[in-house]
Amino acid sequence: PTFRGLALFAQALLQQLAPATLRRLEDAILDERVSVPPARPSEPATASQKKHTKSKAGVRPGELADLNVAGLDAACGPDAGHQLCAVFVLDQHGDRAATFAAELAVAQDVARSEASAPFAFGWLDGQCHLDQALAWDADPSKLPTLVAYAPKRDRAALYVGNFNAKDLRAFLRGVLSGRTPTAPLRSSLEPLDATVDCAAKAAETVGAGATLDGDAAATDDLDDDLMAEILAEEAAAKNALEAEARAEAARLADEARQAAEAAAPTKKKPTTKKKKKKTKKNANSDL
Repeated sequence: PTFRGLALFAQALLQQLAPATLRRLEDAILDERVSVPPARPSEPATASQKKHTKSKAGVRPGELADLNVAGLDAACGPDAGHQLCAVFVLDQHGDRAATFAAELAVAQDVARSEASAPFAFGWLDGQCHLDQALAWDADPSKLPTLVAYAPKRDRAALYVGNFNAKDLRAFLRGVLSGRTPTAPLRSSLEPLDATVDCAAKAAETVGAGATLDGDAAATDDLDDDLMAEILAEEAAAKNALEAEARAEAARLADEARQAAEAAAPTKKKPTTKKKKKKTKKNANSDL
């Protein structure tokens, strides 16, 4: 067995038997990966320290950058120096505008609590910047979500689940530990246009939707009128056919009655024979 296989086996075993111990180990690994000892005053900074300082120049630890304004390159650009980006894809002006503030607060909480992790944190409006959201496989109808993105490798992992700080932190730690795999982007990630007015764009979308709804309603009304006319014509034709059928049935019945009467024999009145009255002879005549 390889070392990676043994490590994964031990990790799975700890997850079942001692999850708290596994969490402490992951925290220690994260701290070790991102910690760089400060240079002594009398010594110049090492190359590793300079690289660490450069990687945190764009977005400070614990900060959640508004990528709608700063642009994607501020946190996840190829020259930003960050190895990984954690981008919260939210919906500020669309159907989830009412819950946006609460969801943004969750994102800020995760960014603060994971300040020691090697992530640059930011958020963008997925409804406003559809190209970027779709490149990460983030469905605009299923926001909010979180994307862990490696810009230099063009690979990402999309979070699926309840949008709460605990599960989001577990997702990011899973990406770092290798338990949550990343995948290549299905389409190229286009530069984000930070000059777009997302509020105005959302208003235009709502207006276009209302126009489409009005057109659809008008079309529905026309369809209803046409259907009512068709149904009325069908009902009139049905009534005419039924009346014609009744008249024909009555005519046939009348003809049958007349034929039956013509075919029936004429009955003669019975004749009665008159009985002759017997007259009694006069007894005197016989004598």
